[in-house]
Amino acid sequence: MEQHHSSGSSEKHQTDANAAEEVAKGLHPHQNLKLLVVKGYPGKRFPHWMLPNLTKVDLRDCLNCSCLPVLGNLLFLRTLFLHGMPSLKHIGPEFYGEDTRQLFPSLEELVLIDFIILQEWLGPDGKDAFPKLSKLIVKKCPKLTSMPLLASLQHLELRECSAVLFNSIRCASSLTVLAVEKVPDFSPLSGGSIVNNPLLSSLEIIACPGLCFLPSESGNLTALKSLKIHWCEELSSFRQGFQNLKALEFLEICDCHGIISIPEGIESLGSLRSLSIENCDSLTSLPLSLKNLTCLEHLTIMNCPKLVSLPADMHQLSALQSLTILSCPQVLSLPEELQYITTMHRGVVLA
Repeated sequence: MEQHHSSGSSEKHQTDANAAEEVAKGLHPHQNLKLLVVKGYPGKRFPHWMLPNLTKVDLRDCLNCSCLPVLGNLLFLRTLFLHGMPSLKHIGPEFYGEDTRQLFPSLEELVLIDFIILQEWLGPDGKDAFPKLSKLIVKKCPKLTSMPLLASLQHLELRECSAVLFNSIRCASSLTVLAVEKVPDFSPLSGGSIVNNPLLSSLEIIACPGLCFLPSESGNLTALKSLKIHWCEELSSFRQGFQNLKALEFLEICDCHGIISIPEGIESLGSLRSLSIENCDSLTSLPLSLKNLTCLEHLTIMNCPKLVSLPADMHQLSALQSLTILSCPQVLSLPEELQYITTMHRGVVLA
């Protein structure tokens, strides 16, 4: 039945798309409009509306769209949200427009989500673009392999994309926040995008099965304050450079079933305030040097079934405010000395 009706269905979609484009052409939004939201537009191309005062554009679920509208000449556009365009293969000159010396001069945040066949995102020829873009989120763009130079980018999230795209990034030196999720074959060494960045303060790596170890070069991240690693089941070790993360304040390791132990070098993380280790099935021990983390305020260990005991002398954690031990069945008791930590205000939970 589907094959029998495919031709007629295609013709109907084309008719609907043409009709939608004609209707859109007949609309005349006010030129002072600042916010434009378009959802479910069935046309293949957007109309050429003259809306010079837009500050935010949100285009969602435009399933037939094969070409983005001209937006590069909008002088006041600060936020651009593009979501759900499964027919778009390329982003190129049509996106930027002509007769403009600087493109997207005010754009600060750009979000691209659910472009399942998008293959390339080209920059403009011989022109500056995105001079103020500080935040970029790219999600569910599995075939995208390139993006233009984004020299001012500070916050980058790549989720459900390819490692090829990550390796092509040319904005590493300006990044302060990087989140990578569900990127097959991801490696922090690729292209030097992470390990040579002196400004990076937050790194989040989620569900990247290709991550087997944190390279020793990660010690170059001298400004890193927050490190979160979740669902990286092949991660088994931290290389020596880990101990050079002197600025690190928050460390989360969750659902990393290949980790057997935390390195003794953790004592060098003198700024660490919060440590959380959760759902690490192979973890058998914590380092004895844990006691030397004199700035540690919060310690959480959850769902680590092979963890046998806590290290001795934990009462030396002079700044500790909360200690939570949950679902660690082999940890039968806590060190008695913990009662002498005067800073503890949330108490100890053992269950």
